[in-house]
Amino acid sequence: RGILSFIAGFTVVFTILGASASAVGRLFLTHQRALETVSGVLIVVFGAVLVAMALGLTLPVALSGERRFLVRPSVLGAWAPPVMGMAFAFAWTPCIGPVLGSVLALAAGTGGSATGGIALLLAYSLGLGVPFLLSGLAFGRMTDILARVRSRLRWVDLVGGAILVVFGILLLT
Repeated sequence: RGILSFIAGFTVVFTILGASASAVGRLFLTHQRALETVSGVLIVVFGAVLVAMALGLTLPVALSGERRFLVRPSVLGAWAPPVMGMAFAFAWTPCIGPVLGSVLALAAGTGGSATGGIALLLAYSLGLGVPFLLSGLAFGRMTDILARVRSRLRWVDLVGGAILVVFGILLLT
């Protein structure tokens, strides 16, 4: 129940972001080509940042820095998992920022309905939430597997970043 509440917390934030990005995109519908171009450039930049991070290149703190503050889940009681999920959605940008930014740029750049933006971010949340759910349910058994997979995450970031760059170029053209 706690894992599902955590996932629901970040899903709420992501879907609101998706609806907002789509609404902003609709406002700029008269300048759709310019917005698509800006979105394409942003997606290329976010993909390049992801590739650079995967290659271990030193990036400015604004792009790769992490800021933390102390939160005590015990104070929140039953509300801890969804609130922590919402905080996760806002705060975990060094890891998800380039991909999330690309999805939001796509939602804004297409000038579609809020429903389209919500659908994109729901799919994004599912893609992020299912591994959390599976890991939480099988945490004891997953510890060894996660240790082995962690060494290969660099390749996932590298390939994912390259795909974003290609997708951004396709959006530009």
